[in-house]
Order: sequence, then structure tokens, then C-alpha cells
Amino acid sequence: MKLLKVYLGLVIFAVSCNNKELHPSEISNMKISYTADGKINRIEIMTDTSSVAQEISFYKDGSIESVLKNNDSSNTQQRIWFYQNGGVENTTYFKNGKANGNSFIFFGDGAIKNHRYWHDDKIVGYSTNYFQDSIGTLKNIFFYNNDGKMVSGQDAPEHSKGISVTNEIPH
Repeated sequence: MKLLKVYLGLVIFAVSCNNKELHPSEISNMKISYTADGKINRIEIMTDTSSVAQEISFYKDGSIESVLKNNDSSNTQQRIWFYQNGGVENTTYFKNGKANGNSFIFFGDGAIKNHRYWHDDKIVGYSTNYFQDSIGTLKNIFFYNNDGKMVSGQDAPEHSKGISVTNEIPH
């Protein structure tokens, strides 16, 4: 029972991150799924306005694997994947079930690994890769057309050292 209270505390915390805070009275239903050995592997929180407002998935050791947050007003979702040590691995926005918007992938130490922009599950515009170093050195950049086809790519020039994108995600 104590473990369930800890998980529910995590749920309320995850639900309130980057969104308006979800009051417990807004929760209409909660579904908890367990592994064969009785450990919690997923918690889904439903509200009256959303089939699944929030979803938290867990690794076998109980650490959070991913958090999915719905925004009913714009039909968008944000999924954040975590390394088992708790660091953010990837964050991506979705609309109507397809990747749409900025996506960031991070190395295990938190340094940015990749940034790309999605539209309807296709990379459009550009995708940048970074070296795993202390200053976020740009490694290369690839350019994509609106159909998601890569049209060109190149290694970053020497004067790009230290250029990096922010890991702040727009709302």
C-alpha cells in the first residue's frame, strides 16, 4: 500500500508538469497495469474530457520509463522517455498520433545528442547531431524537404564549436 501511495504521488506530480495542474477531483478513472510478478508497469489517468489524460510507464525496477501528457484543447501530446537512472532520454510532441514539433534526444549525461523537427511523422527542415562533450559541439546537420526526404547534409564547420540548441521545449 505504501508503494502505491508513492506511485500515486508521482502520478499527481507528472500530471501537473508543464500543464495546468490536474486537481484530483478532475480524475474520473485510473487504470493500473501490473507485470506478471506483481510490479506496476503502467498507470493511466482518465478525465471526463480525455480517454487518457496522462500515462506513466515503468521499467521493471520501478523507475519511470516514460510519461505521456495529453492537451485536450489542442489535441496534442508530449511524451518524455527517461533513462533508468532518471535522466531524460527523449522528448517529442505528437498531434493526432503523429510526431509533430520539436524532438530532442539526450545522451545519458544530459548533453544534447540530436534535435529535429517533425511534421506528420516526417522530419522536415533540419536535423542536427551533437558530439557528447561539455560544450554541445555541433557534429552535423541534415536538411529535409516537406516530404521528409533528406536533400542534403554536411559535417559542421570548425567555427560551429559550442553552438547548441536549448533543451527548453515550447508549449
